[in-house]
Amino acid sequence: MVKIEPTVVSKVIEVATKTPKSTSAVPADGTMLTEAQLVKMSEKDYMNPAQLAFFKARLQQLEKDLLKNAGETTEHLRETVLVPDPADRATIEEEHALELRTRDRERKLLKKVQQSIASIDGG
Repeated sequence: MVKIEPTVVSKVIEVATKTPKSTSAVPADGTMLTEAQLVKMSEKDYMNPAQLAFFKARLQQLEKDLLKNAGETTEHLRETVLVPDPADRATIEEEHALELRTRDRERKLLKKVQQSIASIDGG
């Protein structure tokens, strides 16, 4: 799973929603930027088509990972384990509750990621 700090995600979302309109989100040469190339670019190239394509690809990968995690959680919660010890049951229930809280946060993040992708697509 790709871990991205919340400040990075909020910055990407902020940038994605303030992007200037462009005709294409694909670089002219058809290759994707690397992080090193992105950092080296000048401020005048801010959110050019190559950068838009870079961030869109990142967001799409994050979206894919979040959806995969949601599916894994669903499968994990369907697995019922019967344990006779009340302490073990409580531990399992607490783990499930924690997993559900995590997925709820990821669900909210997924919505923001999808909105950002739509903003990039919309220009």
